[in-house]
Amino acid sequence: MFEYFPGNYVWNLSVVATLNSGGQIDEVDRACRPLRDVATTNEDVGTEDFLKAWTGLVDQLVTQAEEQETAGRTTSADRTYFRALDYLIHAERMQSNSSTERLATYRRCLELAENSFRLAHPNVSRVEVPFRDTTLPAYFSKAP
Repeated sequence: MFEYFPGNYVWNLSVVATLNSGGQIDEVDRACRPLRDVATTNEDVGTEDFLKAWTGLVDQLVTQAEEQETAGRTTSADRTYFRALDYLIHAERMQSNSSTERLATYRRCLELAENSFRLAHPNVSRVEVPFRDTTLPAYFSKAP
């Protein structure tokens, strides 16, 4: 496996998963380079730093996507929103289940997904599927 952070399996797994799902190596490098020292401590220490670094990258990409969308470059904006989602969802998954930032980060991931779908896949929408005494969230894709 590619090891951006030598000896840190969990962090490397997130980097590889991000790259395998559409991330760009230069963007990953920009987010990860400042984290190289903290990554040597252990897999749990620094995950908040990881989230902050990747959130900084996501903020830049969202600004870029908004500019692209305003300029009418919707395909570029879609791809940029999708990469922002890719980075943020992998950083969110590394957080402790008791992290105070986790729910807000997840909700932001849903917003980024909505932005991407709105531009590239307008037939996709979030729905609530009835199940027993509750509902389950899902995405519904209308047939073309």
